[in-house]
Amino acid sequence: MLGLKKKIWVLTADDSKARVLETLGPGAQMEEIPDGTFSTEKRSGRELYSDRPGRGHESHSPMRHAMDYKTPADEQERRRFVQDLSDWLVQAHQKKRFDRLILVAAPKTLGALRKQLPQNVQDFVSGSLAKDLTGAEANDIAKTLRDQGML
Repeated sequence: MLGLKKKIWVLTADDSKARVLETLGPGAQMEEIPDGTFSTEKRSGRELYSDRPGRGHESHSPMRHAMDYKTPADEQERRRFVQDLSDWLVQAHQKKRFDRLILVAAPKTLGALRKQLPQNVQDFVSGSLAKDLTGAEANDIAKTLRDQGML
């Protein structure tokens, strides 16, 4: 077992894009994995909701009023994106593609991701940082994680 290095994956994400970087430890180079880049187009509420919301009736009068959507469009998009990320990480975990996982994401995305990941994947999460570093260079991300004691 000596000499085997652990694959550490670092997921950086915001509400519409994400990428997965891999390193073999603190001194090793961090590189983007080939199939680890994700993005979704931000769509307007008009594109997400094809119909107008329904109308409701007052219980004691013939008056009607417009209903509202329960979940805002941007929240629906974030949920869908986080679900896709979670599904992909579950598959990668099942294929034993990583030994440790570090989550670095915008605060709302990180919270949603924590809720969405199943326990068997969460068990491999060795750290998390509520910060949007999706646009940062790999060496800057590595430095930030070393400074935080995660690498």
